[in-house]
Amino acid sequence: MISLIFSAHLFNRASYFSCVRSSFAVMSAGVVGDNETKLSKRAIKRLCRRRLHEAAKLDENERKLAKEKKQQRKADKAALHGQEELILSSFLAETEYYFENGLRKVYPYYYSFTAYAKGRWYGSRLVDVFAKEFQNYTIESCTRAVEAGTIQVNGKPTCANHIIKNGDFILNKVHRHELPVTADPLMILVNNEEYLVIDKPASIPIHPCGRYRHNSLIYILAKEHGFCNLRTIHRLDRLTSGLVIFCKSEAKTREMMRSIAKRNVEKEYLCQVEGQFPSGVIECDQPILALSQKYGVYKTDRNGKPSRTTFERIGCDGTISVVKCKPVTGRTHQIRVHLQYLGFPIINDPLYRGPEWGPHRGKGGDFGKTDEELIQDLMKVHSSSLYLDVQEDRDGDMLKSESSYNFDSKISDVTDSSKCLETLQQGIDEECPQTKRLKFNSESLEPSCSVATSGTDAVHEPNDAVMSKLDPSKLTTDENCRECKLKYQDPRPENLVMYLHAFRYKGPGWEFSTMLPKWATGIQMQKE
Repeated sequence: MISLIFSAHLFNRASYFSCVRSSFAVMSAGVVGDNETKLSKRAIKRLCRRRLHEAAKLDENERKLAKEKKQQRKADKAALHGQEELILSSFLAETEYYFENGLRKVYPYYYSFTAYAKGRWYGSRLVDVFAKEFQNYTIESCTRAVEAGTIQVNGKPTCANHIIKNGDFILNKVHRHELPVTADPLMILVNNEEYLVIDKPASIPIHPCGRYRHNSLIYILAKEHGFCNLRTIHRLDRLTSGLVIFCKSEAKTREMMRSIAKRNVEKEYLCQVEGQFPSGVIECDQPILALSQKYGVYKTDRNGKPSRTTFERIGCDGTISVVKCKPVTGRTHQIRVHLQYLGFPIINDPLYRGPEWGPHRGKGGDFGKTDEELIQDLMKVHSSSLYLDVQEDRDGDMLKSESSYNFDSKISDVTDSSKCLETLQQGIDEECPQTKRLKFNSESLEPSCSVATSGTDAVHEPNDAVMSKLDPSKLTTDENCRECKLKYQDPRPENLVMYLHAFRYKGPGWEFSTMLPKWATGIQMQKE
């Protein structure tokens, strides 16, 4: 009872006397039990002093313990950093690149997806879980994989009838096939102690996701240029080309992230749209809502998140326009969705330009159908693709083999099939005559790179990787791999490009910009 009264948080003089007064009040109220000794005032004072002294010692010990834990966390972080270096090195050595038909490709390699058993799997057979969770797996194919030892539980071979229990660690070793990306070289614009600034080609995702791992910007920079432990401060869609800024230190990363969060960074994009875009500055402030988080598709909706983009036409030939875009907020697919709302979708946008968005193709937010009908129509159109993008590897997707990726994955960037794109683009090609007839207005689009804080000049450095040709001896096959038995038609490199380009980023004391994208080069810069 007395321990409860004299708790450890009473340390100052006022608390001491308050404690004494409270103890007397409690005792006078008869709270002290019959089996407890009734103490005198002097005894209570002595006891109070002793309790406070013990509490102070306890607090000091806790501070020492907290300090030791903090030091241990730092040591663990340093050790983990070293382990990450070793792990990254082993990952980079898994496979190699080769170049064919204007594409960067990856030799097939073995990769292990792992996951702990989920609650909904408990009590079920291993083969039943695979057949239910991963659509392209059947009980028969899963049984063969278990018998071959490519599916294991808790690091050991198992049987097809294994009953999954809490704590089971499941491994699925697959023969992994990655999708190709364009062979366009990376352009290094700035490389100093604080920044690495890249002009990213279209079709390359920044981080590993879905069926892109070694064919991601992070892996390419590590494998071909030796850049590791880069910190991303912003992202671009896979199909968007242009400026990507990496930081090399935690302090600079925090500084840049604060600037972006406070909207102190000006972003400028270029795109090519259908029709004669209106002159002057056009602002779109329609809120954006996820039509389907599962499929990564968005639309304008009054219940969405606040979004604002300004647009300005800088060139037009009557049938197509080049537009400068300045997103104020940073919603997913914001520029693409707002252009669709204005009735001027990006000319080769595979997702937000098609007739599946209704008779007006989403102009003014008019789709003419329910959300469910719209999602079904989008799935029908994009399911014809020979190559599909997929959702990023998360815990729920860690066991999927390459053959199990289906249309339960994201469709937000499906553009890898020539067949699918030719339908969506209606024959629009990168070398179309309209592109070469554009006139630009008075604002010059000169590239620039300046960092006032460091005084570093721009460094334009082409990718010096050897353009290795296909070596048939490195094309490994696996008799249990479904992908090895399928033949895919290579996409045309120009069909992996969307005419949206991150052109310039400007913040407090720094500014970076790229060269004009390919689809805008060779055009005479002149006033309208």
